[in-house]
Formats: sequence, structure tokens, C-alpha cells
Amino acid sequence: THGRRNSVVVPWFIWNDIDSRTMGVWVSELPPITRAAERYKEVQVLGRAGTLILKQGDNVHEGYVKNCKITVRADADFQTLLEWLTGDGQVIFSNEPDKAYTAHIAAEVRFDRKGNTLKTATVPFYVHPHKAQYPPESDIALNTSGSLYNPGSVSSRPILTLTLTGTATVEIGGNSMTFTSVINTQETITVDCDAETIMKNGEIWGGTYDGDFFQLAPGTNTITLTDCTAVVTPRWRWV
Repeated sequence: THGRRNSVVVPWFIWNDIDSRTMGVWVSELPPITRAAERYKEVQVLGRAGTLILKQGDNVHEGYVKNCKITVRADADFQTLLEWLTGDGQVIFSNEPDKAYTAHIAAEVRFDRKGNTLKTATVPFYVHPHKAQYPPESDIALNTSGSLYNPGSVSSRPILTLTLTGTATVEIGGNSMTFTSVINTQETITVDCDAETIMKNGEIWGGTYDGDFFQLAPGTNTITLTDCTAVVTPRWRWV
């Protein structure tokens, strides 16, 4: 009988759509999968032993550093590598291939020589605590009222592309927003619930609105649409 050959899994990361394996980089150590710390403050209460822990809001977590250790091959284009490992962007690690982090390489990446030709470094990715689905989830079209299921572990702040056919109302999970156009014809607007902006054709929308911007809580969210249709970019998030 023939023995089964063990396949070797080579660790990798993708930074700003570029795979480390194409850049002459070996990943010697991936950052561990980590749950972000909740933001809180400690309060000392007179007459009470210890301290009182007060959370700074629901699903409010701290950003943190994910260190990735690499070795650069002798044939790598070192200048291109230096230009690649900088700035802001999105990073995916091979031990979490279905999640993407918004990140910033906040500190210098110092390369130390290993042997005659190889160089090693630790790349410090400072990441947003809430990670996204990778590849991103598809948009969801709603022509009538219905519901959306959030599979994530924290509330998401979606983008709603609304086509208004009158004074429109959108209700999600008990929160309602009303949109009043300044024109009498159908128009399409983009409601970004994270940036808290309403745009039309790349410019600030000229209409008026009332209500607070939406969040999609984990689990099922009921959506009621009046005088509009919606396309939802859900932005599911995990911690």
C-alpha cells in the first residue's frame, strides 16, 4: 500500500489585495485569533471593596495590534516590499481566511538580516476590533417589507440604497427614519449608517430626513418599507 502524503499548508496574508506569497515573503508566524477587549472604566466607590467595572457602551471594543512575522526571500524586490507594507487598508490572514480586518501599519517595519541574504521582520497591523466577512457578502434587494438575519456577533451599520416614490419611511427593529424629497419624481439616495451621511450622485442629498441612523442587531431584523424600495449592503461584523 502507498502511504498518504502530507500536504504542507504555507501560511500567508493578503494586504490591500496583494498576496504575501507573490511578494517573495514567507510567513513564519501568524498572529493568533483574538477577541477584542471591551472598552470600560474602573470606578472606585466609597465604602465598596474593589472597583466597579462600567462598560463604555454595547459592542464598544478596543483596536489592537496583530503582529505577523515574516522572512523575505533573497530574490524579492525589497523596495517594492517596503512600499507595500505601509499605510492603511484591509488584511486577511490564512488562519482566518473568511474574515477581513480594516488595519493600519502604525509602526516601522524593521528588517533584520538572517544569514547572508534573508531578512526577517515583524509587521504590526493595528486592526479595527470588528472584522468583516471575506469575500464580502452580497447586497440584499428588498422590494417589499421583510426581514434580514445578521449572522455576525455585533450590530452592523449598513448602507441602504433607497429608491423613493414619495415621502418614504423605513423602520428597522423599532427605529424609524422618514425621508422627504424636494422633487416630485422618483429618486435614489444612499444612506450610510456608519458615516451617518445621505448622498445622491456623490453629493449631499438635498432632501430632509427625520430619525436616527440604523443598526442591524445580531439575529433577525424586521424591516418595514413605505413608499420606497431598498438595496442593503449589510456589513456583517464579528468581534
